[in-house]
Parts: sequence; structure tokens; C-alpha cells
Amino acid sequence: IKLSPLLIIAVGCLCVVILLGIILAIGGPPIEFDTLVYHLAIPDIYLKNHKIVNIPYLVFSNEPLNVEMLLVMAMGLKGDTLAQLVHFSFGILTGLSIYVLTKTYFGKMQGLLALLIFFSMPSILLTMTFTFNDLGLTYYVLLAVYAMISWLKINDRPWLILSGLMTGLAIGVKYSGIICLIILLGFIMITKYRPPKLALKESFIFLLTALLPVLPWLIKNLIFVGNPVYPFLYGVFGGENWSDFNSLR
Repeated sequence: IKLSPLLIIAVGCLCVVILLGIILAIGGPPIEFDTLVYHLAIPDIYLKNHKIVNIPYLVFSNEPLNVEMLLVMAMGLKGDTLAQLVHFSFGILTGLSIYVLTKTYFGKMQGLLALLIFFSMPSILLTMTFTFNDLGLTYYVLLAVYAMISWLKINDRPWLILSGLMTGLAIGVKYSGIICLIILLGFIMITKYRPPKLALKESFIFLLTALLPVLPWLIKNLIFVGNPVYPFLYGVFGGENWSDFNSLR
């Protein structure tokens, strides 16, 4: 890539900012509310019990915990210092994925500009230094969209399956990942002309593969609190340590 002097300066500034982000991520103890209440608290409890256990009255412990399970491994190896780098790594992976996706369809220069735009957002660099799970959700949603675009372009079913798996991993990070599932399912139904039977078959394959990565969390919730999507759909499934009042908030 032939870079202009301005672009070289921008890339250099980005490298400095990312380096500072690494220093901030590992340079001090976690102090964010969500981090202390559940992103690190739940993995810590699992480590102390040497297994996944029910944690009464901590509603977040019964939400999908794909990223938190990575934090369990990180904390077991090197405490919260390594755990804080897990979320930072998701930010780096997301940026690289944006570059690859943009480069594939628009060119290397456009890919680099997209990468710079992504990391120029203050909220991204700030969140990367926290032990959250938001960038994990962003990463898997981006991969699901990338795989879906590839499937729509070349009509190769493994891409459809991969998109479903990435969507399931996104839902396994946060329930809000289901928005990705709904949107991509709509693309399957309307973006290609196919016989209705084939469209339904492809939709079923996508839904099935999206269910697989999140299924363990649904089963866990069913066993621990009696509601697979706890605390949602309380009026249908109920759920321990919850109430109609809480479900209306």
C-alpha cells in the first residue's frame, strides 16, 4: 500500500494509542462497576468452587457467559491482569476483521481507512481497557455478517453454517445477539430468489447452527433457575429469585 504522509502519521498515532491502551489495561486493578459485580466476580466464584455453580440473587450469572468463561481461564492462569487483556484482544481482533472484510470487497486502502476509523472512536479504545464483554459481542456479530455475505455471494453452504455458529457465539455473549440472528435470518429469506422449500431449509440450518453454541447456557439456566432464557419470559417460564415486579423494570 502506498501511504500518504498524513496516513502514515495517523497509523503511527494509532499504534501509540493502542500501546497506551495495553498499558492501561494491565497497569492497574479493575474498578468498573460491571467488571467487579459480575464480569470478574462470576469467574472468581467458579474458580473457587472448581465448577459452574448457581449464584442466587446475581441475575447476571444466569445470562450467557461465553466471554466470562474465557476470563475463568485467564484468571486461573494469571489473575485479573490477564483477564483484562481478554477484552482488549477482542477489540484488536474486531479491528483486524473490519480491515479484512473491507479489503476483500473494496481494496487495501479502504480497509486501512476503515481500521483507522474504528479505532479513532474514543468509546472503542476506552472500552478495550475494561474487562467487559461488549467487544466480544461485536467481534462475533462481525464474523457472522462476514460469513453471511460470503454465502450470499458464492452460495456455498459451509459459509451459511459458519454464519449460524458465529451468530450463536454472539448470543452466547449477550442475549442482545439475537438481534443479529433476526436480521441475518431476514437476509436468508429475502435476498435470493429460491423456492420457498429451499429458503425454509436454509433458514432451519441457520437457526439450528445458531442454537448449538448457546444451548449449554439455556440448559444451565433450566437446571439452576427453571427458565432457559432467565430473566426474560418470566411470565412464561417463571424463575427463581425473580418476580413480576422485577420483570416489569
